[in-house]
Amino acid sequence: MVWLFEKKIFHHLLDYGFERMNIPIRVKYEFEVRDGHWIPDSLQIEILYNRQILNKRFPGLGLAHLDQEITDTIQRKIRGDLADRDLANGTRARSCTDPPWPGGKI
Repeated sequence: MVWLFEKKIFHHLLDYGFERMNIPIRVKYEFEVRDGHWIPDSLQIEILYNRQILNKRFPGLGLAHLDQEITDTIQRKIRGDLADRDLANGTRARSCTDPPWPGGKI
């Protein structure tokens, strides 16, 4: 059993037609890998972004709706990151002895 820990900055694009804003989001997530398999129930995510600035800039912005949009974006990006490592959907983690291409042949 191994716990992997990641700190990344992801971006969420907020588009209001008249203005676009790229919101940087600090994300810390950790998950367990056991016997080369990701344990989906072990994923823990911490999300940090500046809500106060967004509320000042867009006073009519529904922060609850924005939180949900950002959470969806972060989960999508984390799943993409896990897929890049062959860990998505509980698949087997690639060993350092595995070839980096499918089938082991070029």
